[in-house]
Amino acid sequence: MLKGELEGFDIELGNAICKAGNFSCHWVESSFDALIPALQAKKFDAINSAMNITEARARSIAFTQPIYRIPTMLVAKTGGKSGTDRRRSEGQEHRCITGIHPGNLCERSTGSRRV
Repeated sequence: MLKGELEGFDIELGNAICKAGNFSCHWVESSFDALIPALQAKKFDAINSAMNITEARARSIAFTQPIYRIPTMLVAKTGGKSGTDRRRSEGQEHRCITGIHPGNLCERSTGSRRV
């Protein structure tokens, strides 16, 4: 933060949208978990943050068309016994981040269970 102001890609994109639409915008910092409840409570008018569109979220708030997509990949040690092939990774321990889209991909791809 410079001079106490929020910065970064989302802020720059939001500022460009506000300028193009001739809107007066004021940014409010919030934890990710509080974004949807705060929007529903009318604490602000829109969410300007990267957020996967899930069925549950789409039932409670309206989304624009996706602005950008972030590629997801699985990473494994070169020459390791595991890798990203389910057949080669049976019996191996995997660590998957849960509760996020890439974490769910990890579970589906490796057959891992949540720990």
